Amino acid sequence: MRYNISIFILVFFYYFIIFMFFNGSKADDSDHVCRGKRIYIYDLPPEFNSDLVARCRYGITSWLNFCPHTSNDGLGATLDSGEKLPWKFAPPGLTTTTTTAVPDDAFTQGWYKTDPYMLELIFHSRLQSYPCRTSNSAIADVFFIPYYTGLDALRYLYNTTEQTDTHGVKLVAWFKENAGEKWTLNGGNDHFMVLGRTSWDFDVVTDGAESWGTGICSLPPMKNVTGLFLERKPWLENEQAVPYPTSFHPSAPELSHWLAKVRSIKRRSLFAFAGATRAHLKDSIRSRLLQQCSGSVACSLINCHQLQCSHNPKPIMNVFLQSKFCLQPRGDTPTRRSTFDGMIAGCIPVFFHEHSAYTQYTLHFPADRNSYSVYILEERIMSGASIEAELLKFSEEKIQQMHETIISFIPKLLYTRHSSEAGFQSVQGDAFDTTIEGVLKKVATYKDQVKLS
Repeated sequence: MRYNISIFILVFFYYFIIFMFFNGSKADDSDHVCRGKRIYIYDLPPEFNSDLVARCRYGITSWLNFCPHTSNDGLGATLDSGEKLPWKFAPPGLTTTTTTAVPDDAFTQGWYKTDPYMLELIFHSRLQSYPCRTSNSAIADVFFIPYYTGLDALRYLYNTTEQTDTHGVKLVAWFKENAGEKWTLNGGNDHFMVLGRTSWDFDVVTDGAESWGTGICSLPPMKNVTGLFLERKPWLENEQAVPYPTSFHPSAPELSHWLAKVRSIKRRSLFAFAGATRAHLKDSIRSRLLQQCSGSVACSLINCHQLQCSHNPKPIMNVFLQSKFCLQPRGDTPTRRSTFDGMIAGCIPVFFHEHSAYTQYTLHFPADRNSYSVYILEERIMSGASIEAELLKFSEEKIQQMHETIISFIPKLLYTRHSSEAGFQSVQGDAFDTTIEGVLKKVATYKDQVKLS
């Protein structure tokens, strides 16, 4: 009997050890998948996010209703495929029956009326379903602050009754009272937030007697937090520029279909420009490009004084798809959404200022600028250089190589649609994924440096 019991005990422990080994391996595997990638999202009071969205109809500023842009988690309303392209916006040389290189049915899935300033909503929504999100702050590698900073900034930037130097003060006070060691352990270096405007809107910039910006980025507790902006100040290491949201948010099959179209489309124009002059910028680079484009049969022009370009992608994409090069000058600030509209159409960007791309989107653009873009010094254009003459120097072979390079990283420029619905195929490695990977690497590098010191 004792012998049998001993055998039973040995067998029991044998299988118990095997059970624990394999289950432990699964836990280790799961731990390995998220090791160094766990993100904790603070549960901020609604006044810092959802309440701001609820006030979208003239509630933050008396002149702005941005409610339509908040739908679909910040992607905006779906684009109505029945909306017709007005004839007057057709590219040069095209008849009223061939105004679109993109047929209407191409806009039935994946296309939205997206406002780029909804960046905070887009990131927050994606992070809530992030596979390595953790509710245990003790094991988190990185901490996300879901403050809709850009939306809240509206009342400071455009309302003279609000003191700009108070922007962010309530947030800092909440962290001091509620975050505890999570906030103080690494001095904010393992925290990040999305600020859905250019960084100039959040730092006080003085130009003579006038000043601009809310000053939240100047608050001492915020100086180590990584900020994700539409445009960064290149000399600040804690600022990172991310792509402007375009109107295209595809599933994986929709993206494959689009890339095939981008690769095969016949491009009729040498170059294109979508934009308008700035009244306060006399004799600017924009006005010179408008003059050159309107005076050339090789250029397709969309005048954004006549058309609200940002919320109507059809005419924009129609022109960009049929053009080899797209002019991307600076305006009020060096960057613009049009850069990304053009590139997702496979149109080679022509930049005139270093800070329009090369010092900005370092996570998303190739390091070799010549592989995907053209750089012409702004001063040369202002001195009378011909855009058309410069672009004609590129061989068809080189242009094709540049097109292919752009097509290869288009997914990194898109905030693609994600869904838990059965059968839905999401795009992997999009703008969101690329950005989060960059944030995680930055925080890991900081922690490694702390250990070495």
